[in-house]
Amino acid sequence: MGNELSNELSRFIKQYITSLEQLEILLLLYKQPDRSWTIEEVFKVIQTNLDSVAARLTGLVSSGLAVAETPDHPTFRFHPQTDEIAQRVAELQKAYSSSKYKIIETIFAPTRDQAQKFADSFKIRRKE
Repeated sequence: MGNELSNELSRFIKQYITSLEQLEILLLLYKQPDRSWTIEEVFKVIQTNLDSVAARLTGLVSSGLAVAETPDHPTFRFHPQTDEIAQRVAELQKAYSSSKYKIIETIFAPTRDQAQKFADSFKIRRKE
């Protein structure tokens, strides 16, 4: 794969991944797609914050990357809505194994709109 990410993977990251924690949770579920995970089990592996893990899992479900099962005591498992999403997650996992910092950089890089707004904030405006 080299050091560069495919355009499709970069777009996928920008669309679906908002944090390193979310990425780690997604890849945890991806690596064992037939396993259903409780929030507590994911927390024990990820070791961040229980409420945050719960929110990230719910977000993965809302994004069509995972499915929630058993409503009383929810469990979660990897279940992408489309084959294309499954393919991107496979590509993401492979890229994260070989180019971790490139993936992290892509997650946190500002979008063009954000960068333009920041640049515009330094424009000198004339008083009328």
